[in-house]
Amino acid sequence: MAKINNVWNLIEESGKKPFIRVGKERDLMIALNYYEPGYKNQFHHHWGTSQSFLVMRGELTLRTRKNTQAPVEEFVLKEGECCIMEMGEYYQLENASSGPLVLYQAKQPTDKFQLLGKDPVDAREQFGDAI
Repeated sequence: MAKINNVWNLIEESGKKPFIRVGKERDLMIALNYYEPGYKNQFHHHWGTSQSFLVMRGELTLRTRKNTQAPVEEFVLKEGECCIMEMGEYYQLENASSGPLVLYQAKQPTDKFQLLGKDPVDAREQFGDAI
């Protein structure tokens, strides 16, 4: 049976948490990222999966690195724009704007997470039961 959600209601019901899982199946996870102004995470990637984001509200500053030695590329995505990072590509998300940023993400679920320059860890260590 199809699972239907209203993403704006999910954001409000969560108390505007940074990560809100919309749904998860064996081969697909859909989530929302809600970031207040000033948010910036570390360069990382999720093992064994590509990663996609659609900017639903606000403006995303996205930085990517193909690998640990590659130069950093920077992009600014506006509402309605999306991106896909290849499997193994490191990325960093930042909300450098003055308003909230809402991203819709889709990827294959994975158990491993890796910060740039660090050993991979179990994703649950980083994200708890949110994944």
